[in-house]
Amino acid sequence: MLLTIALAAAVVLLLVAVAALGVRTRRLEERVRHEAEERTRAEHRLLQRDASLAHLVDELPVSLWATDDALRVTATRGRGFAGAGVEPAALVGRPLEDILARALADPEHGEPALQAHRQALAGAPTTFATRIAGRVFDVRVVPLHDGLGTVTGTLGVAIDVTEKAEVEAVLASAVERERDLVDQLRTVDEMKDSFIQAVSHELRTPLTVLRGFAVTLRRGRDVLSEDQRTMLLERIVVNADRLHALVTDLLDVDRLARGVVALRRQPTDVADLVLRVLDETDLGDRPLRTDVTSTKAFVDAAKIERIVENLVGNALKHTPSGTPLWVAVDREEGGATIAVGQAGVPVPDELKGEIFEPFRQGPLRERHSPGTGIGLALVARFAELHGGSAWVDDTDDGGAAFRVYLPDHPEELEFAAHPGPGATTGDAPPRR
Repeated sequence: MLLTIALAAAVVLLLVAVAALGVRTRRLEERVRHEAEERTRAEHRLLQRDASLAHLVDELPVSLWATDDALRVTATRGRGFAGAGVEPAALVGRPLEDILARALADPEHGEPALQAHRQALAGAPTTFATRIAGRVFDVRVVPLHDGLGTVTGTLGVAIDVTEKAEVEAVLASAVERERDLVDQLRTVDEMKDSFIQAVSHELRTPLTVLRGFAVTLRRGRDVLSEDQRTMLLERIVVNADRLHALVTDLLDVDRLARGVVALRRQPTDVADLVLRVLDETDLGDRPLRTDVTSTKAFVDAAKIERIVENLVGNALKHTPSGTPLWVAVDREEGGATIAVGQAGVPVPDELKGEIFEPFRQGPLRERHSPGTGIGLALVARFAELHGGSAWVDDTDDGGAAFRVYLPDHPEELEFAAHPGPGATTGDAPPRR
C-alpha cells in the first residue's frame, strides 16, 4: 500500500515536472521567436540605414573608395566619380596605380596620390588636392583597421570643389583688379599733385616776369633807353610765347584724350623741318651735332614741329648745362625716324616704359624749370596719330636717345580714323 502511494506521488511529481518543463520550453520558444523577430527587425533597420546612407553618399558630390593592403580597389561609392567621367564599378579590383595613370589630367599628380595611400597604410592620414577630367578635388586618405587594430587597407574620400575653386579664382581676380585700381587711383592722385605743382610753377614764373617787366616799362617810360625798352619787350614776348606753348600743350592733351585731334598730312621734307626748328631754338651753351638725311614723308608738318620742339626741350630741361646734344633724321623702311640724343645722361630702365605717359618726369631736371611732364606724352601721342611710335634707348656714350618713327602713309589713307590716346597703330620698327 505504501509502495502504491509512493509510486503515485512520484508520478504526480513527474507530471508536474513535465508540465513545468513544457511551460518553460514554450517560454523559451516564445523568447527565441521574439528575439528572432527583433533581430530581423534590427537587420531590416540596419539595411534601411545602410541604404539611406548609401543614397546620401550617392547624392553628394563626393567619391568614396577602399583599397586592400596591396592598394587594389575593393569598393567604390559616390556621385563624384560620374562628375569626373569615371565609372565606379569599373574601378573595383583594379590596382590604384593603374587607375590614377588613366584618370589624372597630369600624370605627375599620380605619385602624390600613391604616396598619400602608402602613408595611410603606415597609419598616417593624408590630405592633398588633385584635378581629374577638368574637375578639382580635395582628397583625404585614412587607414582602415580590422577588429584588432591592424591596418588592412585605406579609405579615401574626394570632395568636388570645382565651383569653390572657380569662385575663389573669381574673387582673387576681383581682389587683384581692385588692387590694380587702387594703385592706378594712387598714381593718378600723385600725377594730379605733380601736375598742379608743375603747372602752377610754369604759369607763375612767366606771369611774374611779364608783370615785372610791364610794371618796369610803365614806371620807367621816361628813364629807360630805347635799348632797355627793346630788351624788356623781347623778354615779354619770350615769356608770352612760353605761356602760349604751355596752354597749347594742355589743350592738346585734352583734345587727344577726347580723340578730336585730326591730322593735315602733306608731303614734307622731315630733315628740312627739323633743321628749321633747331635754328629757331635757343640751345644755350649746349653743343649740337646734327646728322640729317633729306627724307620726305606724308605727315602733318605742324605736329612734327611740335614733336621736335618737345624732344629738344626735354633734352634741355633734363640735362646739365654744357651737355652735348645730337639730332638725327634717317630714312627707315616705310617711313622716317627722328632722334634726339643727349650724352652722358641715361634714362633709368624703370622709367623707359612710363616716361611717355602724361605728367611723368625724369629724375634729372633743372630746379628752376621743373616742367609739366606732358612734352614727351605729346610726342608719343602725335607719333601714334601718324601710325608710328616713340621710345627711348641707351647710347654708346652712356646717354639716351629719344626716337620717333613716322610711317610714310600714302595720301589715300588720310581719311582713316585716328586712334585714341595711348593706342599704337601702324608697323613701327621694334623698340631697340
